Amino acid sequence: MMADIILKLRRSSATGSIFADRVTGVAAPQRAYDYAALAYPAAFVALLSEDAEAQSPGSNENTQRVAQIWGIVVALNATDDIRGQEPSQSIEVIRRAVMRAIYNWSPHSTIANLWYDGCELLAVNRAVAFWVLRFGTYFWLCGEDGVGETEEQFDPLPWFLRIHYNFDWISPHDPGLPPSEIYDVKFGPPPWRSGPEGRVEMHAEDQLPPQPPRRVQ
Repeated sequence: MMADIILKLRRSSATGSIFADRVTGVAAPQRAYDYAALAYPAAFVALLSEDAEAQSPGSNENTQRVAQIWGIVVALNATDDIRGQEPSQSIEVIRRAVMRAIYNWSPHSTIANLWYDGCELLAVNRAVAFWVLRFGTYFWLCGEDGVGETEEQFDPLPWFLRIHYNFDWISPHDPGLPPSEIYDVKFGPPPWRSGPEGRVEMHAEDQLPPQPPRRVQ
């Protein structure tokens, strides 16, 4: 996302003439103070915050909404005006240009269009005034985004060779007798009740064909 915003600000017709190639990324807005730009205005892109919604308990699959706030730190020359009036007026023009470049824009279909979240003065000295323009977006995470364990990480199951069936007759076809002996340990001495009582009264098997050859993709 950072690289997309940087490229957009450099190439947009609204901001390209203002910043040219003087757009770069920083780990935090304060890092822009230590960067000596060769010319002004310059812009620095930073991720200000990220907030992931809690996963709903009992969900069969993880689904989370992740909101991000991105900052465009604009550095303006304040050498000629130590009071900061000139850069304060310039930021209004630059804000409109940045709006035309990235407001309601998204680099990917999986990320929501950027919205405006405010502007504030970060710092000002005798040389440079730093303003930050905040823009928000969000995206969704689901189970498919995780790596997790896949079937390819385990040994494949052997091919099915045979299916076994056990039948428990129900009334009136159940004779009411155990499968073999006169005394059944589980159900006691006769007479035994008939119906679906859990005795296996018939067994069958099906032989399956051999494993088919795998398709070559």
